[in-house]
Amino acid sequence: RDAKNSVGAAFMWLQGKSEGDLCEQHDSRLDESVTTLPSPLISSEEVQRHRNARSGDYEPAPSSSSSEGIQAVHKSSENVLDDYEVSEDVYCREEENELRQRKCQRKYSWRGDRRKRPSSSSSSFRLPFLLKALLVLSLVFLLSLSRSAMATTAEGEAVTLEEEEKTGECWTEDSIEELDASIIENSETTNKYLDELAQISDSDFHLERTFLSPGSLRALASVRRWMDDAGLRTWLDSVGNLHGRLESEESKEEKILLLGSHIDTVVDGGAYDGTLGIVAAITAVKNLKMKLEAEEKTLKRSVEVIAFSDEEGLRFKSTFLGSRAVSGSFLKHGYLDARDSKGYTLSSVLETVGLSNSVEDIANIAMKPEEVLGYVEVHIEQGPVLQSLNQPVGVVSAISGQTRLYVQVDGFSGHAGTVPMDQRRDTIAASAEMIYSIEKQCKEYPLSKENMLVCTVGEFNVFPGASNVIPGFSNFSIDIRCKDDSMREEVVDLLKVSLKDIASKRDVECGIETKHSAESCQSSSMFTDSLKQGIIDAHGAWQKSGKKKWDVDKETVPIIASGAGHDALAMSEVAPIGMLFVRCRDGISHSPLEFVERDDVT
Repeated sequence: RDAKNSVGAAFMWLQGKSEGDLCEQHDSRLDESVTTLPSPLISSEEVQRHRNARSGDYEPAPSSSSSEGIQAVHKSSENVLDDYEVSEDVYCREEENELRQRKCQRKYSWRGDRRKRPSSSSSSFRLPFLLKALLVLSLVFLLSLSRSAMATTAEGEAVTLEEEEKTGECWTEDSIEELDASIIENSETTNKYLDELAQISDSDFHLERTFLSPGSLRALASVRRWMDDAGLRTWLDSVGNLHGRLESEESKEEKILLLGSHIDTVVDGGAYDGTLGIVAAITAVKNLKMKLEAEEKTLKRSVEVIAFSDEEGLRFKSTFLGSRAVSGSFLKHGYLDARDSKGYTLSSVLETVGLSNSVEDIANIAMKPEEVLGYVEVHIEQGPVLQSLNQPVGVVSAISGQTRLYVQVDGFSGHAGTVPMDQRRDTIAASAEMIYSIEKQCKEYPLSKENMLVCTVGEFNVFPGASNVIPGFSNFSIDIRCKDDSMREEVVDLLKVSLKDIASKRDVECGIETKHSAESCQSSSMFTDSLKQGIIDAHGAWQKSGKKKWDVDKETVPIIASGAGHDALAMSEVAPIGMLFVRCRDGISHSPLEFVERDDVT
């Protein structure tokens, strides 16, 4: 793995300095900061690895499946995100002065005793005596005010109770409107969260966050801060999923309602895919808590928000890593042994960032069907239907099933000028014919349009890739999706036979591997009906607020099927699911052009 993915280099990166600058000017200070980290975080051998990382000689942590090895080398998962927690002041706006910006870039929020601020010998961290005196006087003044306020409050409560006895009610129309206004204000804050997450990336040039990369961990640290602010109890599980739960005081035996989406992105992705579902859920639970407190009611069942660590499958070519750990099928698919493009196993990546890779700990993440009421996810539509209907939101009726294949074609490399055409074993020519065949058969398959059958070759690699060499090796991906599972399986079998026939005709070898398969699922009628009613209720509150109008009633709420796979597809293995789609401009997604209107988010 490159240096940026090591803990040492990530620490340098968070300070906003290049590796070269830090090595030349602050090498001794970095060595001190690395060697003085608590022993559960890093060992003496790890220190040398982080020094090597600065020169590009990074090696992954030695694999260890024993719990003793994990405890000796790594942090506990409870504190993994602490190293990536940046103070909210870091995200200061452009209009603030330059001095404050420079200060913000160096300011970190350190939790507990894991890291210490610079020692008290530094004068910049000593408060002047006069300022201390002013703080003491302010405290005395506030205490005196609080005593007066207590008396005033007691008198006010007595008057209020007397008025309530006369009127027989305390919940007025004005207070309802005030509550609705507060809910809308909180909902608009969701856009601020989205803007902040859009700035957190592993790349300086585009948005990219892969499974447990430094960018993903920084994004999760921000999400944890918002969960804390909403009053949720938070924890990080063994595969990097961040959980935030609002506990029910009424009953611990009621089934839990799960909400959420994924924190990872595709390469050069957009700012709303996945993250919208996380921050919308946090804001919704925050609003729910505020409304319950205002009405002096209690929560019937616990509500849990989950930010899944991986859905796109970009790094390990297997989608739904995070949600499948919660649904209980992670270990069944053998994901711990999956390897990324650099040869590192998923197990070693978990260990390197400080999470447990033990089978027992990962198995404990799984939730049982009797524990879960259901899972509801908010997601951008990633298609043009809602925009064409001029509707900001719609309810999802079903999610298409998906199969992902990887095809490897082996031929023979040769000189581009000396090998006759009829004697070549050209893998690009063979692959091109295969890809054309895939497109043709998917288009012509009976009822393909009605069942949303789509086939895509989105990744292609060739070796050696020189203009004067006949290619001797190539591989490519095939993504097949369909609402009808039996049709999808028939098409997969048909394509496998077709590709083998083309390979035989062209005298090349063809290997086909199934990397991912998920059945289609229907949304629960319970969630479909409640989401429809939620849209009607939100429409009424929106109209009262004087915001931009839109026309909808119970008969015209959009009900659409999803051709894209979502975490809800994996979660359907353990619980009923529901989904709410939000329109995006021109249906564009997985692109920096991805865009959702701020009012639609609210």
